[in-house]
Amino acid sequence: MIADRRDLLIHFLNAMLVEDFAAPVAEVDILNPYNERETLDQTLFAERPEYAHRYCLRDDQGRRLVDHGAIRLLELSKFQGARAETDAERWLKLLKDGEQLDPRHLPEWMQHPIMRQAMSILNRARCGMRRLLDWLGRASSDNCRSWRGLKC
Repeated sequence: MIADRRDLLIHFLNAMLVEDFAAPVAEVDILNPYNERETLDQTLFAERPEYAHRYCLRDDQGRRLVDHGAIRLLELSKFQGARAETDAERWLKLLKDGEQLDPRHLPEWMQHPIMRQAMSILNRARCGMRRLLDWLGRASSDNCRSWRGLKC
C-alpha cells in the first residue's frame, strides 16, 4: 500500500525542492507515513507574511552541515494561491483545500493524473473515516461536521 504512493511523494518533493537539487528525486524510502499532529489551521510565524520557510543546519562558523537538503516548513493557512499553475502550487492548494473538493467535479488545476491519484487516495481516506463515524454513531456530532455531507 505504501509503495503505490511513492510516485505521489516523488512528484511532491520534485515540485517543492526543484531549486535544491541538481537532478530530480527518482526514488524514496518512506520510513514513517503517519503523523498524528495536525497543523493546517495553525500560524506559527504570525509576524511573517510568507508561507514557505527554509532552514539549513549550520555550525558556529556559519558552515552548512550538508550541501543539500533543508528543513521546509509550509504554513498552509497563509498560502493564497488562487490559481494553481505550478506543480508546487497544485500540491499546496490540494493540501490546503482538498477536504472541500468534490472528487466527481474537480477543478481544472486538479486534472493532472498525479493530482487525480492524490485526490483518489484522499477520498478513500475520507470515506473510511465517514464509515467509521457512522459505525460509532458520531457522524451527526458537531465535532464531525466536515464529514457529514460526504458521499461515499
